[in-house]
Amino acid sequence: MPDFRLCAAAALTVLPLAACAHHSTTATTPSTTEAPFPLHTATADTAATRSYWADNTDYWTPTGARDDDGDPAGGVPEDLRITPGADRFGLAPADPSTDPRAAVTGMLVFTKPDGSGPAHCTASVLDTENQRTIVSAAHCVTSGHDFNANMAFVPQARPYHGPGDHPYGIWPVEQIWISKDWFDPDADYSTDVAVMTVAPKETGERLQQVTGGVAVRPNTTESFRVSTYGYPGDAPYTGDVMLRCDGDAVSGSNPKILTTPNCDPPGGASGSPAFAAEGDGYAIVGVLSGGSNSANFARLSVTNFTPLLDAASKVG
Repeated sequence: MPDFRLCAAAALTVLPLAACAHHSTTATTPSTTEAPFPLHTATADTAATRSYWADNTDYWTPTGARDDDGDPAGGVPEDLRITPGADRFGLAPADPSTDPRAAVTGMLVFTKPDGSGPAHCTASVLDTENQRTIVSAAHCVTSGHDFNANMAFVPQARPYHGPGDHPYGIWPVEQIWISKDWFDPDADYSTDVAVMTVAPKETGERLQQVTGGVAVRPNTTESFRVSTYGYPGDAPYTGDVMLRCDGDAVSGSNPKILTTPNCDPPGGASGSPAFAAEGDGYAIVGVLSGGSNSANFARLSVTNFTPLLDAASKVG
């Protein structure tokens, strides 16, 4: 697998990218099975996940100022920042109350198989018949050749903001699908895609009924003006605010990748959706995988995405 600069952001303390998590925990690792497609799939213990997040409320509570590790390298040249109000990395605050793209975006929180964590990435809600499907990056759901544990989606999360820090609940991940190619040592960004279903509430309510959902536009070579939304948690950010970035995304040296020089989001933003205009609304065309002084998105295509979605669609 590639060496990703945009790994998951650690909760509460910003760590070196080699660590990417902290806090000793007891992980509940999903069980892995083979799928009748070129996929890996895993099923999680949603009751254990609910219990874990009920017991680890300190994730959402400020414990003092975090070390921002100084002034990190990277950033976007001023003449390439096209997001209104953009900072040095091309990012600006997002508002889920007025922007439907932000409304379907949230944190993907988890612990590592070795028990370290919590940590987070970003994910978004898809418009599907089962009304409980999300998409993120494969490196957000795996560590080495193992699946992460205690995975849950927190739409419109506002960590460290008090009682309203997860206004639409914590939704345990139930099943996960990734490409088998992701575990290939020569895998590239194009396989860095994960589709998941989350468990309904005990009342039967489903995620999409709460947040809405967005369609995906499978694509291969097109260029787009995209807007991406996520939760950078590495310096200089602390993961407590959803940020957006607008960029002109084109094929890089690998046509399966969309890349834009207009955004340079640090860790925690991995898995962020790239939205492009679609009719009168928007569709997701990629998910954030990595980059250095740029943002690289795995295109969502009929090759790397549609089989994952088809598998998830078989879940009621």
